[in-house]
Amino acid sequence: MGSNRKAKPVKLFIAVLKVPSSNLEERLEEELISEFGPTDHRLSLISSDETIHCVFLSFDRLTDEESLSKIRELCNSFEEEFSAQLDAGFLDNRRAAVGTTDGDLLQFKDGGIQFFPRTHSVYKSGKSEEFFLLMRKSFRAQLRSMCLLRVPR
Repeated sequence: MGSNRKAKPVKLFIAVLKVPSSNLEERLEEELISEFGPTDHRLSLISSDETIHCVFLSFDRLTDEESLSKIRELCNSFEEEFSAQLDAGFLDNRRAAVGTTDGDLLQFKDGGIQFFPRTHSVYKSGKSEEFFLLMRKSFRAQLRSMCLLRVPR
């Protein structure tokens, strides 16, 4: 018996948490854009002691939650090819998550963000919080344009 429920769209993001060199990082970004389409938001984080450098990419084209396992598989192959560490995740109207369905990073609450205690510190910086809020704003605008969200801005 098939389900008549249509898959809910979600916004894809990928965090490039580790890559051996800036040259490989540029090539990896090009590959990700080639595979998932243009980005609408990009954030580069460098820690104050310059030990952590990561890039968050949000993709313009919406996907559905059922596609995420295939996206993660593809990211695993990119990790091997580029000796990188990637977190593939999604954002919906309530939360952002990586990995499995219980991999929630944060939830949107009262116009802001509430992080979970298990969320890695790289996701908790002020700049990454801005990134997720901008990503959610874009996502909601996309849903409105598709007549899937009737809530005012």
